[in-house]
Amino acid sequence: MPQKPTMVDARNAMLAADQARFGGANQAELWNAFARRGLGRFASQSTDTGRVDGVESDQDPLPDFEAQGQPNATVTFEATGNGGGAAPNARIYVGHYEARVSPIADTDPSTNAPTGSTTNNEDQTAVFAPGTYEFIATAPGFGAVRFRQTFTANTRKTVTIGMAQNLASKAAGATATGNATPVTVNGTVVQDQAKVLSNLIDDTEDSQWQAAATQGADGAWNVDGNQVTVDLAGTQPQRVNRVNVSAMLGPVFVPFAGADATENRFTALRQFEIWTCNDRVADCAQDSSYQRAFQSGSDAFPSDAPRPVAPTLLMRSFAFSPVRATHLRIVVRSSQCTDAPAYQGEQDNDPNNATDCNSAGPASTRSVRIAELQAFSAASRVQ
Repeated sequence: MPQKPTMVDARNAMLAADQARFGGANQAELWNAFARRGLGRFASQSTDTGRVDGVESDQDPLPDFEAQGQPNATVTFEATGNGGGAAPNARIYVGHYEARVSPIADTDPSTNAPTGSTTNNEDQTAVFAPGTYEFIATAPGFGAVRFRQTFTANTRKTVTIGMAQNLASKAAGATATGNATPVTVNGTVVQDQAKVLSNLIDDTEDSQWQAAATQGADGAWNVDGNQVTVDLAGTQPQRVNRVNVSAMLGPVFVPFAGADATENRFTALRQFEIWTCNDRVADCAQDSSYQRAFQSGSDAFPSDAPRPVAPTLLMRSFAFSPVRATHLRIVVRSSQCTDAPAYQGEQDNDPNNATDCNSAGPASTRSVRIAELQAFSAASRVQ
């Protein structure tokens, strides 16, 4: 390997070592193992211009799943809207993560690979080494859907993603009002209150809403009661029976600095409630007109010592009895800092080191954040 090798450099060195030491006897096994993990034939070691030009979201290797010289599967992805309407412009990602990850395919005909890419990950077709893969597809106005597919060698397959409309999507016409705290970096506002509110309903985990905590007489900080009300898409009451909620936090890109500002993961949502109102029968400007449709468990996003981690904060789906509503409200009950047992009270038996996150946490923990809220009347389907 060269000094400071990338993952692609390491892959190439292992393949070369097999050629030199064993005459290439293990090339098939090596290529298949690498390809199934995104380091296939056309993987690139960097997409480092993407954070600036908006083409890609990450600075990690552009993924590819083709095993060079081996029998693969060729897969075409299509996206349709449940109930008809325009076809969603979906991006398809391999794995459980969408935020800050490069897609493997894209059903939007207007997009194309950025200049210099080793492969076009923004068309409908991708090549996969045989195996079972997890996917997440996202589309403006349609939220996100997770699914699993198994591909066999020397086959062609079309995967059709029937996406349910996200009634809480700003792309579909929904609007958000309520508590929100602007994002500031060194005293400069990076995202104003309106932008922070819209982050909650933008169909992606790549941005987040935030609201400040308040301090009680006992010195503890509290986020209970912070809320956002979403005027749902359309003018008629909508049937709602499930929501997707994400507490997956990430950095905020700061254009004037050309770098990311991090967010404290202890501020991630832990417990919440969903309330609804139908303005055909009630005044949705009044709190008393809302009825609780869903109350999450105290560990809706469970985390443990030593800190919250991404897999426990990822988007989750929560179902409840159907209601007809024009407005949907998410109400915060706790954050990881204010309620997670692993971060409360004395944790290290050291009287000189305060460890209770509520009262002793740094200023960066005195907020609550939610990455995404999505609302649906039906589940998406994948064929």
